[in-house]
Amino acid sequence: MTGNRLFRQGIALILVINTGAFLSGCATPSEFKRASRKQLELIGALDDATRALQKGLNSFHREKEARIRQE
Repeated sequence: MTGNRLFRQGIALILVINTGAFLSGCATPSEFKRASRKQLELIGALDDATRALQKGLNSFHREKEARIRQE
């Protein structure tokens, strides 16, 4: 659940930055394309990090359960 919240916060930050650039009128169409590409890369990296975090947490909990059963 923490990973999902982190993902949503990252998306919200990207949207705020994008909206600010758009409203200030300081970006050209090519700059928007570059920013969009970078945002997609960032979203992909954030998604990968969320998956890795979830995988690590699942592994941690399985190992914890195994230790408890062993004791």
